Amino acid sequence: MLTVEQVMKRHELAQRRKDNWRQIYEDCYEFALPQRNLYDGYYEGGGSPGQNKMVRVFDSTAINATQRFANRIQSGLFPPHGRFCRLEPGEDIPMERRQEAQAALDVYSDKMFAVLRQSNFDLAMGEFLLDLAVGTAVMLVQPGDDITPIRFTPVPQYLVAIEEGAHGKVDNVYRKMRMKGEAIKQHWVDAEIPTRLATMIE
Repeated sequence: MLTVEQVMKRHELAQRRKDNWRQIYEDCYEFALPQRNLYDGYYEGGGSPGQNKMVRVFDSTAINATQRFANRIQSGLFPPHGRFCRLEPGEDIPMERRQEAQAALDVYSDKMFAVLRQSNFDLAMGEFLLDLAVGTAVMLVQPGDDITPIRFTPVPQYLVAIEEGAHGKVDNVYRKMRMKGEAIKQHWVDAEIPTRLATMIE
């Protein structure tokens, strides 16, 4: 089990490697996704809310092309309110049992799409695909509640640092996150808040 200090150090190393490409990401977000751009310093406290993020954008070609890219992929692979896949029995299921297995899997498929329709999946997928147009997209999938069974959160590229593991696979994904102190307990019910922080929150 890693300590907090070890996790922070690994995050710093991953962030340092990512920063080698920071200028490219800055340009991509500034010209193709200006309204999703966190590289302009606002997230770190620079700038001001409601600032104009399109000062150097004189042409909407990149913005429109990025939006069309995301829309086409979503309509082709994940059509909103559509059934974009079907669970089917694998090769391990004997041929004489496949019809029975398919009937059971169809019930699970119905339930799966009912849950997705009840969640924010369609909206989150649209944002996820915009980030994919720039390079790497990250989707945080968390348990929800009775109203929203699953929460899908597309995390902007600026907030993410990826650590590569063996065979070129993603080993760890680190995410910067900001929230108000009083929201900590709402977000993580079992959070143990230190006395000093609890006093600050109050």
